Amino acid sequence: MSDIGYVNNTLCLSNNALFDGNASCPGARLFPWVIGWDPVSGLLYVVTESYVSNLYVINPATNHVAATVPNPIQNGTYGMTFDNRTGNIYLTYLMANRVLALNETTYKVAATIPVEGRPYGAVFDGLNGNVYVTDSKSNNVTVIDAISSSVIKVMPVGGIPSGLALDNQSGRIYVPNFWAGSNNVSVIDGATNRVVASVPVGNGPLTTVYDYNNNKVYVVNALNDTVRVINTTTNEVIANISVGGAPGFPAYDSGNDCLYVPNTANDNVSVIDTRTNKLAGSISVGGSPETVAYDARNGELYVTNYGDGSVSIIVTSPAKNNPTSTSPPLLWWTLVGVVVIILFVATAVVFLVSRRKRIRHEQASRQLTSRPAEYS
Repeated sequence: MSDIGYVNNTLCLSNNALFDGNASCPGARLFPWVIGWDPVSGLLYVVTESYVSNLYVINPATNHVAATVPNPIQNGTYGMTFDNRTGNIYLTYLMANRVLALNETTYKVAATIPVEGRPYGAVFDGLNGNVYVTDSKSNNVTVIDAISSSVIKVMPVGGIPSGLALDNQSGRIYVPNFWAGSNNVSVIDGATNRVVASVPVGNGPLTTVYDYNNNKVYVVNALNDTVRVINTTTNEVIANISVGGAPGFPAYDSGNDCLYVPNTANDNVSVIDTRTNKLAGSISVGGSPETVAYDARNGELYVTNYGDGSVSIIVTSPAKNNPTSTSPPLLWWTLVGVVVIILFVATAVVFLVSRRKRIRHEQASRQLTSRPAEYS
């Protein structure tokens, strides 16, 4: 398996300063919570929960904030998803009973969709053009037609549904039901918008992530600090992996087949090798990490640190300042190679010089022995 990564930079949202490695951010704590990567624009979006809630737009080319947009509704943003056809960003507002569609170019509200209860997680299904939103109060999943911005169906699932995920190969949506009376994952067929299966998992399933390389769904169980693995072919749990304390919202890195799980209580990220379903290690990040987003273009992962007001940027390729790498950095090997070459050349030079001296000595000896008698 390739290197699990390290924190290359820390972005402080309060002053848009970028520091090397892990760093503490001065100034106000902005409490970054939700983060998402838009595969169409290539931009990252971070929602903060401070006394003034903003939407911070990060350009991954520079890893700096490119724009700061006031959040149209000032509290309770929990879900984010992107419609790659219309270019809209969908945000859920838990306390306002609303889902907003923002135009990604103007950041103006393109549509307001009232929903029942408390909207939490959201995912866009590119196969049918619908947005699926969990309602953590009414225990439903609301289906929104992204073109008309209208609710087309409401489906009952388990208790307190939360962060859902899309299997974009089968078109199924996996909905974790957090309530202790449920502790399962509802499986929705996106073609028919019906619940077709229910998979028992551990205590407090908070969110799900789909691994499209290996056809698995990973379920974070926040109440017992584990991650359950579901085989999407059989809809059965095939593994149970212990992670850190109070795990949050992870991301799947398709480049190295790893799942990155933020542990709020430990200020680190657990890394799971999704090919073996084993814990590969952990990476220290900022204070109280909550959510991870993966940028499929540059291969970097972005972690919101709720306690530090920062975003940790994880690079998974080996480098000279990689603290997690078990092999010496490239520069070290380069220096070793140069030293070896120098020693080799020096040895060869010494050998050639010695050989030339010996040859000269032998030639001089022959000349002396071959001189005429009058010269002796």
